[in-house]
Amino acid sequence: MNQTTFDAGMVKAPRRRCIGSLFALATLATGSAAADMAMPDDGNTRATSTVIAFGVRSEASLETRDDVDVFRIELQGRAEIAVQSGGTTDTMAALSDSEGGAIATNDDASATSLNFRIVETLEGGVYYLTVSGSNGATGPYRVLARIQRGGDDHGDTVGASTRITAMETAGSLRPEGDIDAFRIDVNAETGIVLRTKGPTDTVGRLQDSAGNVLREADTGGDRGNFVIDTTLMAGIYYLMVSAKDGETGGYSVEAEFDGHVVCANPAVRVPDSGNPEIPHTGDDGDSTDEETGEDGAEEEIVYERFDPLVVDVGSFSFAGIPYTTCLPIVNLTLLGTTYNVLRSVWQTRADEADDWTNVAGTEVTGQLCPYSPTDPGQYRMIGDVEENGVLKHYASNILTVE
Repeated sequence: MNQTTFDAGMVKAPRRRCIGSLFALATLATGSAAADMAMPDDGNTRATSTVIAFGVRSEASLETRDDVDVFRIELQGRAEIAVQSGGTTDTMAALSDSEGGAIATNDDASATSLNFRIVETLEGGVYYLTVSGSNGATGPYRVLARIQRGGDDHGDTVGASTRITAMETAGSLRPEGDIDAFRIDVNAETGIVLRTKGPTDTVGRLQDSAGNVLREADTGGDRGNFVIDTTLMAGIYYLMVSAKDGETGGYSVEAEFDGHVVCANPAVRVPDSGNPEIPHTGDDGDSTDEETGEDGAEEEIVYERFDPLVVDVGSFSFAGIPYTTCLPIVNLTLLGTTYNVLRSVWQTRADEADDWTNVAGTEVTGQLCPYSPTDPGQYRMIGDVEENGVLKHYASNILTVE
């Protein structure tokens, strides 16, 4: 692999039905992908840093004695934050500002801990956390960042709720009587399973935006954790988590959406020859890369060039920010536009005369992921995206590997 080049423009691929994977978003952790994908380590510079989502455990690994991982922390306003590591790897960390100025360092949170913990009050802005192995230690670890809300990690009202993202979200029920509120945005009718994990005996209450209680549960999971299994229409909902009988302790919450729902809005064919748009309806059968219309002919959609998405070998940038691990995009708002990635996949072809084909193991839902091609050819990432609720079909630049 000697050279890579870029080519922009409009690309085509066989039409794919809007399937239930639209909502299979909430159990994918950042950096996860199919085993066939070559996933690089977290970036080791500010330019290639991994963005930390507050309240979400990020899995990482120090591969060599000299390896460092850099994480980006974005604050909208003044706040006290706590950043800590977990796991059996002896880690240390340094917190710096956007220009690299040192703010704080920590090796061990206590005399008996191998993990670091940094607590600082910061102004709004961008900060970086650099993690390395203490005395050259290597191995997997976790990073968790929380905003300290006067001792409460999540708000206890719908107005102060934490949005459930496409990852497992950690929480702590302290002091006695604490409630954690989580917001769930649903774009179309779907089945949903909400569950907690951890040592604390938790109780869950699901309610709509008007405060009407839809489901309550305090059992169904292991060790006193609850499971709520129901169907929701499009709308905004809230999950209120509390501890049973005045307990206190830590837990995590996750949402798993039904992967077999029928899209509320039928997919619309994007015309490629001046034909009117043709809504497609039908059952939600097995997903394929080919689909036939009413006349039995194969339909195609046009994937338009999406300028904010630029791919390279082992990395990509979105809206000007580089990433070397997967980026969840669920209800992401940029400049007034809200994006939801229904699915993304890498594709390849030998040259412009050939059809695009999916790269095995690279299709994911709810996120964009990098890929490191090893064979010569042309590559690009395509995505089926909801843009302010409207289905769009976008493509990255074309990456040529020689």
